[in-house]
Amino acid sequence: SPYRAAGYPLGADLISGLYFWPKHILFYIFPFLNTFNYWLILRLLIAGFGTFLFLQRLALSRQAALIGAIAYMLSGHMIVNLASWWQNVVMVLPYVLWSFENYFQTLQKKYIGLSAIFLSLLVLGGQPQTTVIDGLLIGAYTVYRLFITENWRRLWRTYLGFFILTSFLALVIALPMIIDFSISFFNGISFHHYDPQIFKHFSLAQ
Repeated sequence: SPYRAAGYPLGADLISGLYFWPKHILFYIFPFLNTFNYWLILRLLIAGFGTFLFLQRLALSRQAALIGAIAYMLSGHMIVNLASWWQNVVMVLPYVLWSFENYFQTLQKKYIGLSAIFLSLLVLGGQPQTTVIDGLLIGAYTVYRLFITENWRRLWRTYLGFFILTSFLALVIALPMIIDFSISFFNGISFHHYDPQIFKHFSLAQ
């Protein structure tokens, strides 16, 4: 961003969500200032639709799935933090659970790639803390889903392999953002380890 201070490296800042490509599609099609406002509302609808799909996949009735979807998309966390960047991550979570559940029920390989794409969006969403929490939830759901399966002793390697493979593929997809962040992290100055002596390396302080 050339409009902030002397320039700001959005690609090296995780919370910018620069690599979260779904929003770029929308802004490319509708390059208007008000599109940002529409995107905030659209995220709620996308989150609700994903929750509906997930609950339907769990064999809930359409009415129950609809109530669950509305409860999720209009929950306090979603509304209070309507304009927050981490809503990108929260929006994608139901689709990860939906794709995982599809694999658990069918064991079809096509859901490996689909799950990896949705997992990568969690990483690209722009909020590492929420991504870690969602990752723990997804891991716990995988373990839970395994142990309620009748043949879990035979399938545990399949479930574990699926989780590891999809996580690896998601990180590969998100690699451009991870590289940018790593360069910034290892070459930047962190105020968490402030040392006045560090300024002696700058010409203005000499």
